[in-house]
Amino acid sequence: MTEPRAVFVTLVRGGVATLWPWLILAISFGVNLAFYTLLDGPAISRQSGGLLSLFATALVANLQAWTRILPFTLGLSGTRRGFLGGMAWFVGGQSLIAGVALTAMGLLEERSGGWGQGMRFFRTATLDPLGPLGRLAVLAGVFLAVCAVGGLAGAVLARWGSVGIWVLSIGTATLVSAVLLALAWRGNLGDVVTVLDRQGPLQVWIGYPLCLTLLCAGCSWLIIRRSPLR
Repeated sequence: MTEPRAVFVTLVRGGVATLWPWLILAISFGVNLAFYTLLDGPAISRQSGGLLSLFATALVANLQAWTRILPFTLGLSGTRRGFLGGMAWFVGGQSLIAGVALTAMGLLEERSGGWGQGMRFFRTATLDPLGPLGRLAVLAGVFLAVCAVGGLAGAVLARWGSVGIWVLSIGTATLVSAVLLALAWRGNLGDVVTVLDRQGPLQVWIGYPLCLTLLCAGCSWLIIRRSPLR
């Protein structure tokens, strides 16, 4: 068995990054469905944000996978390159499964009239105009980007500990805030929104997430490439 495949099997059998995101999503779905079922009268909006629970949990689960499996791999005389190869297989498979599963659930939700309650849990305004393949690509691309961000955070945590996570979080928040404030001050924020709107959902929700994925993957490799791990 090759080293990337061994890492992949270890990640799948570990269960944390494999099962927990879907368990949290199932709980969120059950709570939302119960809420709208018990709600008296028509709701102003039955658009749920519960789908975000899957992506948030996947980010944290992939972060934990780095801090658990990377030291384990190196302790067994494995290599960082082999770990990254196995992680790439794992995250790619996760993303494809997420895209297929969420697209199927969205179509089923649409056919069932929102599970009989008009609820929109697996559908959003962004996904509505797209066909099944478009929805699959968008959901898989976003899930891939989220996992890549979790991987970058995991690499920082493995290298510099909690201090590195705080620096990364504060630095990212500061940079994003500075860019938004600069755009607002120059009066260009509306122009940016207009440009993104003209590009269409496929480019915005597939192209940019893929760019973010490549950026995070490259940074993760540079962080752990020659650095001693905690």
